Amino acid sequence: MTVEEECRSSVRRIVVTLDASACGRAALEIASQLAAEMQAELQGLFVEDVDLLRLANLPFACEVLLANAIPRQLGAAQIQSAFRSCAAKVRQALTEAADQRRLRWSFQVLQGDVVRTSRAAAEHAELLILGWAETTAGGSSQAAVRKPLATVGSILAIDDGSSGSDRVLRVAVELAQVKRSELLVLSPAAGTGARTPRRRQIDQCLQSSRVEYAVQLLPAADARTIAGLAERLRSRLLLLVLRSDLLDESELEILVKRLECPLALVP
Repeated sequence: MTVEEECRSSVRRIVVTLDASACGRAALEIASQLAAEMQAELQGLFVEDVDLLRLANLPFACEVLLANAIPRQLGAAQIQSAFRSCAAKVRQALTEAADQRRLRWSFQVLQGDVVRTSRAAAEHAELLILGWAETTAGGSSQAAVRKPLATVGSILAIDDGSSGSDRVLRVAVELAQVKRSELLVLSPAAGTGARTPRRRQIDQCLQSSRVEYAVQLLPAADARTIAGLAERLRSRLLLLVLRSDLLDESELEILVKRLECPLALVP
């Protein structure tokens, strides 16, 4: 069985967690295109940030808009209204993407924190893609001050050396083929010069894929380093094991909110 056939036969459901930001739109585009290629069901998820709701209930809570730098009172009703508006936009975008590619799809709104809720929802899925920016009550987000998302660039795969990393590499190959991108593997265990055992395993996994790839040493396994590398390399997508030992839950949340591209988590 080829790499392409193995990926296509194993992926049955793709969960995409997104908001109405540019990063959310990029995540939906990648997820819907991949679902069409793999004949998988697409499940859209919008998460109402429970921490933001708790914050809105505090008597001194306010927000400062970028447009005029004037603080204004922040209330729970205002937050809920912003969530409903954003969820409606996300559902409409999902509907259009699914109809365009004739996908089986579903959509749900859950309350919690983005990373933990998304990982729980994707526990029985084959792929989780997150495209998220912290949405404010006024409907703006951090994405408004970010650089435009790259339309060209590498697919990045973080290889943590675990058994799940082989699956990450296989899915990364499929995505690189779908997006016609180069594949860059970042590994803390496989240097660019020394022929380490893990480097040999990576080469064995990828050499038959007909995808142009390179392997680089990951200098530090923390969210800020990884996000900085993704930005400098103008990454289109970053892949990582769903429950990797490299990043704990708090670091993973930092990564999701700092990335300028969608993050794909592979169970």
